[in-house]
Amino acid sequence: MQLSSEVDVAIIGAGAAGLGAYCALADHGLSVIILEARDRIGGRALTRYLPEGIVFDAGCEWLHSADHNAFVQIASASHFDVADAGVHWGEQTYDINFPLSEQREFYAASEAFYARLELAAQIPDDSSAAVWLEQGNRWNPLIEAVSCYVNGSELSGVSVHDVESYFETGVNWRVRRGLQRSQDPGRDVARDAPCAPRHLHTFHGAHGRTGRAISSGASSEDRGLDGLAARLRGKGHARNK
Repeated sequence: MQLSSEVDVAIIGAGAAGLGAYCALADHGLSVIILEARDRIGGRALTRYLPEGIVFDAGCEWLHSADHNAFVQIASASHFDVADAGVHWGEQTYDINFPLSEQREFYAASEAFYARLELAAQIPDDSSAAVWLEQGNRWNPLIEAVSCYVNGSELSGVSVHDVESYFETGVNWRVRRGLQRSQDPGRDVARDAPCAPRHLHTFHGAHGRTGRAISSGASSEDRGLDGLAARLRGKGHARNK
């Protein structure tokens, strides 16, 4: 089925933000199209089901600040098994090459570092988090490694003001069987939101003014965002609102 070349809103990406944007627009009488280059929705949410019943979230896995996180209600309403238990980030299964005494030293150095960031954030001019590492501290490389894991960036690329603006209540829960309900990559917490679109397929899904799917899929020559964008530009009907 051919896509309409005129829409009120085009949403790029069917991850949590894209599906959330659709939900926010669903009852406003607008025609909305969601464009997704992958063959699945969910963005970073990707659960792998391994032998012997092992469930592994390869992307996002935590419902951070669960006492304020809207996805907790979405997951519960969709009958996902939410584990309202504590985290074990600071625990090590075996004391191999990292004895307890050194673990305590690292945590103390990390806490002192983030305490300096908290003070630095009060300075009007922003700065790089790396500036506030204690020179010569033996734990700096590990603090750096943790930043890369948590922030997706080395400390030299992390803004002090951004670190301190992050909202975190300390309540972090998990979904026991993963953020995707089953091995079907189209079934996940985000998709099961009450207002989320149901007919996204290989590259895009389109929804009319009622929120009902009006088309899905694409011909081989039109696949991907570039092909659709070119058609919209060529007909002069693309609008931003």
